[in-house]
Amino acid sequence: MKKAGYRIEKHQIVPFLLTDWEVPIAKLTVTTKKPNCLVRLAFEIGWSKPHTADLGEMEIVIRESSGGGHELFRDSEMCHTNAMMSMDCDIAIPQAGTYTYYMNAVSVGRRAIINGPIYWYEASTS
Repeated sequence: MKKAGYRIEKHQIVPFLLTDWEVPIAKLTVTTKKPNCLVRLAFEIGWSKPHTADLGEMEIVIRESSGGGHELFRDSEMCHTNAMMSMDCDIAIPQAGTYTYYMNAVSVGRRAIINGPIYWYEASTS
């Protein structure tokens, strides 16, 4: 079940070069009425390598409560020209309530340009 989330289309984004520092690129708030559940968060990010890099590389980090909050998920991807990174992660929610998650992006060596689109949504709850 796909629920509403964060969505920015390619034509709505100004492409930007990622750096060695994590930068928040999206925020998602999830509300659940069930305690002790798993929430699957799915995302898609359009990106490319800068012309100065031989190979593009980007990491995505999901953090709770703030852009500098506790790390819940981290994964990376490489590309030769352009890519659409698509992934999902399961987040354990111990108590019913509302939770906010931040998606950060980083590229050590400045080897990635976020150029959209960016989609982030709650895919399912169990």
